[in-house]
Amino acid sequence: MDLPARLRLLASLVLPGQPAADIGTDHGMLAVALALEGICPRVLACDVGEAPLAGARARVAQRWKSRRRVELRLGDGLAPLAVGEVATVVIAGMGGERIKGILSARPDVVAALSRLVLQPNTEPEALRAFVAQAGHLLEDEHLLCENGRWYPVLVVRPGAGAPVTWDDWDLRWGPLLRARQGPGPAPLPGGRATRAARALAQARAGGARDEALAPLIAELQAIEAELARLSMAPGALKGRG
Repeated sequence: MDLPARLRLLASLVLPGQPAADIGTDHGMLAVALALEGICPRVLACDVGEAPLAGARARVAQRWKSRRRVELRLGDGLAPLAVGEVATVVIAGMGGERIKGILSARPDVVAALSRLVLQPNTEPEALRAFVAQAGHLLEDEHLLCENGRWYPVLVVRPGAGAPVTWDDWDLRWGPLLRARQGPGPAPLPGGRATRAARALAQARAGGARDEALAPLIAELQAIEAELARLSMAPGALKGRG
């Protein structure tokens, strides 16, 4: 089944041969793919809204082979799941704070999972902070570009670690991505540097004084230092203009 690159990555990270849940399933594309491709014997496609769930229902109906493997459930976050019902939960396409809230609301469900696959669209630092403080193990991190936008993906094993403390840069760009010092993390600080420099120039053009812009100036300097560190890795910033 054809999937966009982001959804294909998410599908590849789900534990095969075990039931899974797609929270905030929206169109149901990921859930149907997991079922049709035999990755999971059973998939729970959950959404808080009746309208998106109707879209997922229509997609399942079109793919008759998925009907026996995909179950649609209406509910907020992990509320539709029973403890131990699935091995993997995928939560994608939401803000990091929203994903954090979903996980915090049902610690019993989370504790019984073997894997979380989390893809925040915004606020990844809030989600990483939650993972670190909750004692979950960050097993892997990925960074994917789709349609000009970069998406971080976290693979987490609930309750398998101890609380850790990551610095601000680890929270922003990902401790495992940064540890690799490869080309992956560069677009995130690079893009932020561009935005910070543009905001600084606009503020100065508007007459703002440097004293008032001190936080923005400090952020830009820190980002530039991080880019310099990343560029020390062989080939880290090559081919990125």
